[in-house]
Amino acid sequence: MVRSRTVENQIRMREGFDVCISPRSRSLQSYLDLFNKGSSQNWRVQEWKDKKFFPHYEGFAVSVLYGDGSEAPGQALLRTVRESYYE
Repeated sequence: MVRSRTVENQIRMREGFDVCISPRSRSLQSYLDLFNKGSSQNWRVQEWKDKKFFPHYEGFAVSVLYGDGSEAPGQALLRTVRESYYE
């Protein structure tokens, strides 16, 4: 089991965007152990949350962040979120 901060870093490495998980925890499953590739560019933020985050991190909330640190809405494409880190 790993800390919330570690999972946030693993999601950044695997998915190419930052997230903020709450509440903080020291006993989460490693994201890298769950998924060996990133999500499709055509997925929406809410789709990523529903398919990859919530099924494995029940009881936790997650915010997907744009490159400027603002929260991406559920309808935003992951492509747009990822591209915001290079602007």
